[in-house]
Amino acid sequence: MRKLKVDYKYIEYITVALLSMVFLTIPIMHYICLRNGWPNDYLAYSIYGLAIIDIVFMAIVLLLFSNIKFKWGIYEWIFTVLIILEIFSVINSVDVYTSIWGTAGRNEGILMLLSYYTFFYLARFLKSDKSKYLLVNIFLGIGVVHCIYGLCQYFKLFENIVFSVSYGGSGIKDVTGNPNFMGTLVVMLGGLSAGLFYYSDKLWKKLIYLVLLGLFLVTMLLTKTMSGYFGVAMMVLVFFGYLTITRKKHIQFTAKYFSSFNILLVTVIVGIIGLFSINKLMKGYIFQELTNIYNELSHIITTGEIEESFGTYRFGIWKNTLQLVPHYLLSGVGVDALAMPFYYNFGLINDTIIDKTHNECLQILITMGLPALVTYLTYYFFVGKDVLVRLVEIVNQDRKWNGEPLYVGLGLVLIGYLCQAFFNISVIDVAPFFWVLLGLMSESMIEVQKRIEMVNNQKKYIRLPNGQVIEVMGTVKKNY
Repeated sequence: MRKLKVDYKYIEYITVALLSMVFLTIPIMHYICLRNGWPNDYLAYSIYGLAIIDIVFMAIVLLLFSNIKFKWGIYEWIFTVLIILEIFSVINSVDVYTSIWGTAGRNEGILMLLSYYTFFYLARFLKSDKSKYLLVNIFLGIGVVHCIYGLCQYFKLFENIVFSVSYGGSGIKDVTGNPNFMGTLVVMLGGLSAGLFYYSDKLWKKLIYLVLLGLFLVTMLLTKTMSGYFGVAMMVLVFFGYLTITRKKHIQFTAKYFSSFNILLVTVIVGIIGLFSINKLMKGYIFQELTNIYNELSHIITTGEIEESFGTYRFGIWKNTLQLVPHYLLSGVGVDALAMPFYYNFGLINDTIIDKTHNECLQILITMGLPALVTYLTYYFFVGKDVLVRLVEIVNQDRKWNGEPLYVGLGLVLIGYLCQAFFNISVIDVAPFFWVLLGLMSESMIEVQKRIEMVNNQKKYIRLPNGQVIEVMGTVKKNY
């Protein structure tokens, strides 16, 4: 069969639409599940369906169009190794069925992990920053709905529409069903909006993203999750570090009164006032939590003793999990299959069956083994490298600075998510969003052949990349 050729911008439009469906379907489906008391399995099935559609789309594009080629690179080697290790983990699992489908209610078995990887690969179909900006703005728009819904939930507004759950603490849960999960989502939203606010070149854009940033930060405070607070704190440190390093490079911050720095300074002052106000509204919860953590850390430093209840029993979970690691070092207990061996060896923790370690690196280590953890860390290293390389290119070569807001925001997402993940878990309500954003950070896997079309018989001269000038008959049109 003769292959066709296509203008690549149409492929990017469809890609943005498919990834937007991921952003939309997950909260809608979870809302339906919560509203009707359905199990999380229905949400998992929706994600599987989206992944299958995306796989079919990618296969059609690569098989049907001759000017679009798949490029094998470092990520392909990484995921080849990772998937082999995960299959090995499933085969040697203490519960093969659970490792395939995931723990009931969690659903993060190998099929779900493969779905995440599918979203990552589809996001790497996007080559132009314009398409990436569009998708990020769609994500932020959906995030606004998340936060408004969560705030209505917290303040008990529109209770005939806004559905809440009784478990998971008193913070904002949104449709994610748990304040910790909502905190993870808002960390990503906050990182993106911060980069887009500070480095956008137009005042109206700065103000829009600043309003969004304010909404996300207020929502974050009301989730009452220390893992989320930690993620935000680390993003702030990295942001100011980048700001310091590049302060003499920028040419776009020339406004006398409405420069990004001046707006940020005013915002920080207003934010500090707002923090005290929200803390008062929350009856001192934020400062009390910070004081408790400070006291616990001081106790650890001065006595060398770690209470198992520290961090809502996280240290106790970590301590026990580390005792299991040597027995399952190569393949782990099996993908998402921690619950049974943990309960068999240690029983309940705080009257709860433990199926997650509340530390994503430790979760990978105990469920998939040390080789898989090393592979994951290698993967994150190369994603961070891609973001850093792109920012270096922008700062040193692209004097229009068009891509900087996007890649600063994406870089903050990577930092914020990985830092909060040290105290949190991966869940199907939020993790797909992170994997899509990881795809936007990474180098594209697609090569698009440029071609020249003759549309009339006029003589035209074109210069090739090697400097050679050639004569052609017709009007040259480049297609990507």
